[in-house]
Amino acid sequence: MQVLILILAGSVLTFLSFPNWNFDFLAWICLVPIFLATHNLPFKKSFFVGWSSGTLSFIAILYWIVPTFKAAGLNPIFGLLTLSLLASYIGLYYAFYFALTGHFLKNLSEFRSLLFCSTLWISLEQIRNYCLTGFPWGLLGYSQWQKPSFIQIAEFTGVYGVSFLIVFFNALIFLWIKNKRIGYFSALFFLSLFSTNFFILSLKKNSIPKNTKHFSVVLLQGNIDQYKKWDSAFINEILNTYKNLTESASQNSQLMIWPETSAPGWIPNDAWLMERLKQIISPTKTFHLIGAVTNQNKNYNSAFLFNPKGEILARVDKSHLVPFGEFVPMHDFLEKWIKVLNQLGGFDTGKETNLLKLGEFPLGISICYEAIFPNLIRQQTLKGAEVLINITNDGWYLRTAALPQHFSMNIFRAIENRRTLIRCANTGISGVIKPSGVISKKSEPNKQEILEDVVDLSSQITFYTRVGDLFAWLCNFASLLTIFIYKKNRCSTH
Repeated sequence: MQVLILILAGSVLTFLSFPNWNFDFLAWICLVPIFLATHNLPFKKSFFVGWSSGTLSFIAILYWIVPTFKAAGLNPIFGLLTLSLLASYIGLYYAFYFALTGHFLKNLSEFRSLLFCSTLWISLEQIRNYCLTGFPWGLLGYSQWQKPSFIQIAEFTGVYGVSFLIVFFNALIFLWIKNKRIGYFSALFFLSLFSTNFFILSLKKNSIPKNTKHFSVVLLQGNIDQYKKWDSAFINEILNTYKNLTESASQNSQLMIWPETSAPGWIPNDAWLMERLKQIISPTKTFHLIGAVTNQNKNYNSAFLFNPKGEILARVDKSHLVPFGEFVPMHDFLEKWIKVLNQLGGFDTGKETNLLKLGEFPLGISICYEAIFPNLIRQQTLKGAEVLINITNDGWYLRTAALPQHFSMNIFRAIENRRTLIRCANTGISGVIKPSGVISKKSEPNKQEILEDVVDLSSQITFYTRVGDLFAWLCNFASLLTIFIYKKNRCSTH
């Protein structure tokens, strides 16, 4: 019964750390109950306790999968099945983590225990970022998205550095409860790392880049119902919505941004739609970035840059597709039961490193789900992007916690690369995020809205942009080295 209570406590604390609840301070203690539950258990029982905790946590965090399937007209049972399988899969990372820490914490010194707990967690988060096309949703560091002063270390470590600090503190609290004391060196190590965030933020506030370039943008949040988007009866309604938004917006902007798949049809394939877009764009006398689908022998989810005359200048295609939303994994097996959730069928993968040039301004363009993958955005910055733009639909998610969960990860992309990040979403959340991670503009979800801002551009290359997930790889090395040394010492004593 005590173990069950600890499992539930850990799961609830983890769930409440993330949107919509946003009790982010709970992340700093959410693992303590599971450490307490597993530290005296054998490997197999620790594995099961860890799996149970992780699975329950992510059933709660990802609950929005069920209403998404239901709203798509699919049997809710498939939504429940998908949610259960995905949460169970993420639960395996928790299972291996607590099985290993439960075993090794009994045999390591305090500081080595703390380092092993933290580095092993990062190793598993990084694996989750890449394994099976990757699903880094709900990484522990993302819980701190509303605390810019806590997450500046991401410029050097990515989101993994924030997760490292959270896990280190959780393990510190656990060892304090278990041993009734904490070594000064362990406490000093944590305080030194944590205070680095404030030092970095202070430096950024006091350093004023010379000759900073700016440009003005308008974000058009159309708030089009997801299941009106591809119904031909609503084409004129959708186009009139964006026409009205463009007419209401400032006419002095250098770029108007529409959300992902905001044009209700295939472009440039549909000549009538192209003419209607030209009629909307031309009076604004500015450039437009418009999300739309296209068929170029293959189907792509794309972003088109239009000049002020309504002519297409360039296009980029989405390169990291959403499982079940844009393609069905294990297609030959699963397609018998599950179709893609959108009404247009599956899409093909575009080329990576999507850059567009607006005059002298190189723009890094990501579409929807792509912004949750740090390396993809980092590659755009390395190739010269001076501002980052994410267009997304998010109408899939209705009024669920998926909206702020998805938005929150963009804050880390801004800090990691020290770029302004502009996000334009169909149903929200749209916003402008400064290179410091501070949100300068933010829309309300599920309403039509226009956001206008003048944003800074930068050509600075951060440590994270240059070396990527070096910190995570060092954590991989450190955790494997700890296991190797421990096993070697065990063998030598027997």
